[in-house]
Amino acid sequence: LANGAWPWELPATSGLAPEIEEQIKANGWSFAMPAQFHLVPFAPDKDFPGVFAIASDSGRIEVRYGQLPMPADSNSAYSRGLFTGILFNLSATPSPESADFPELTSRIEFNAEEGRIGVFPIKPSEGWKAAMLIQLHRQGSSDALILALFNEVDAVHLEWQAAFHSLRFATPVGLPR
Repeated sequence: LANGAWPWELPATSGLAPEIEEQIKANGWSFAMPAQFHLVPFAPDKDFPGVFAIASDSGRIEVRYGQLPMPADSNSAYSRGLFTGILFNLSATPSPESADFPELTSRIEFNAEEGRIGVFPIKPSEGWKAAMLIQLHRQGSSDALILALFNEVDAVHLEWQAAFHSLRFATPVGLPR
């Protein structure tokens, strides 16, 4: 690692409007605009509870960030159920697949207690061919959602990695016991 820095460490500024920064802070998250990305207009809809969106300067990928408010007594099963509902609403296939992140990955890379991912063909109404949905969960906070939209997964791998690590919970959680 160059200079002891992780490749996903965040710079000090986000590049977002103050009202979006306030919402991010209220959720206990941190965000930094990845290099070669810019803010794009986005309106939340019934299928994705979005807060804001960015796109790569190449135009090959758009990334939407959203939140799932969690009740104080919510648990992992409740969080997973909401993720699955969003996944099925967005997917063009009747049975999209998803997987959990390893607990250590969730904690170290995202300051989350758990995370999950789904990769699927997206409904044509979105204007893209494929999507990747990430959910980051932490007890007592709104869940963070990251939805990447693209046409060719191999063409956007590096751009996706930059956007993927641009949002996380602001404070660390303990390592697994």
